[in-house]
Amino acid sequence: MIKIVHHILDTTFRKSRYNCPSDITKQVFDEIHNNYLKEYYIEAKTKPGVLNRKIGREIKKYWDLENNGNKKISGHPLIKSYFKHSNKKH
Repeated sequence: MIKIVHHILDTTFRKSRYNCPSDITKQVFDEIHNNYLKEYYIEAKTKPGVLNRKIGREIKKYWDLENNGNKKISGHPLIKSYFKHSNKKH
């Protein structure tokens, strides 16, 4: 799943790399839901929360982002909340 997350970030969201939207994690999960659901469920098995946290941490690490608080959402098929992110100030 991590390779899929890297692929999504490197292709679908490549142009947002240095101007990261705060909801990038939600957008990656939307992309997973729309295009990689089978792979997600194979890896998530009975512990989707563990996989979701792993995906969220990987997004932050891969793009060297900082957390800007938690955002609760309802109605998303894969997540109930996510950390908002932004590019680090250098």
